[in-house]
Amino acid sequence: MPNKMSNERPRILRSGCLRLGIFALLGLTACDDNLVAYLTKQGFRQGSLLLSARPIEDILKDPAIDARTEKFLRLAQDVVKYAHVEVGMSVGRSYQSYARLDRPWVTQIVMAAPRDKLESYLFRYPIFGGLPYKGFFDESDAIGLEKRLEAEGLDVYRREVEAFSTTGWLPDPLLSSMLSEEARLIELLFHELTHSNFYFQGEADFNEAFASWMGHRVALEYIAKKPSLDGDKLRARIQKIHAFQVRLAGVVKEITARGREIYAQGTPADLDSRRKSYFDWIQQRLRETDLRNLESRPWNNALILSLSTYYELVPAIEAYAEREKLSPRDYLARVKARGPGIIPEILKAARSG
Repeated sequence: MPNKMSNERPRILRSGCLRLGIFALLGLTACDDNLVAYLTKQGFRQGSLLLSARPIEDILKDPAIDARTEKFLRLAQDVVKYAHVEVGMSVGRSYQSYARLDRPWVTQIVMAAPRDKLESYLFRYPIFGGLPYKGFFDESDAIGLEKRLEAEGLDVYRREVEAFSTTGWLPDPLLSSMLSEEARLIELLFHELTHSNFYFQGEADFNEAFASWMGHRVALEYIAKKPSLDGDKLRARIQKIHAFQVRLAGVVKEITARGREIYAQGTPADLDSRRKSYFDWIQQRLRETDLRNLESRPWNNALILSLSTYYELVPAIEAYAEREKLSPRDYLARVKARGPGIIPEILKAARSG
């Protein structure tokens, strides 16, 4: 699933489609906590979303289409074509249909962590292993899990998600929640399509970081080859997003290192005071940077780990690409060919470089 901090993504009435939807959702759900009920409800929600989606080709033929939507749909078609032809991505039938939502998000995800250490609470996934988040199509369900986990004494962080990927299991539709701006849509599509090409079991940090790197690099490459776009404006916006991510990754690395030291000290009796001191320090540290807009967030261990999941490994992934002189196409091909065994090589190269 991917965001960042955003950052980040999963025809029932036709024969076999409900079965297919539930099977695909095995990759998005946990094995515990009323799995059958969860699968059934999320499966129907997923099916309803797919059922509401219309083929983009049909929408573009509709004379009633508004200019803004038409612009975004044509852009999305071109981005997906570029991903397949120029980057070698498998795209299947993803983003060939469009669904309009009545809200600015498609799902909400919940993350959790113990109060006394920076360690993600993992939801068990039959296909992908343990992942540090659980997603819901209904806000009330996400809030319900949030409250249950808090009652168990865990730190919890809940956020809205504008897009998700079923990692190739289903033809993901383009969603109205993805159409906030051109630069964001371009980067987001490349990010989500990366997930459709591989998703390593139990390696959520790497999966999300690599998709973030691909989204950025391929978006810049795409814009440079499309003179019909406002290249300078889009490039500046994407570079701004990337620069924010890099700065954030550095600060989050510092924050997590400090947190591990603090939690390794003291006793359970003084945990509350240590946590207050730690979170006060985070806010002060952010005030000293250009990330002060994050200061007022509800800081806890789950929020800290949510930032780390998406960004911390991006610099290492970029360093490996530079050392090996890999284009995004070649890098993706290498990762797919070598599998998760390439991750230690990437991290080692970054440390030695």
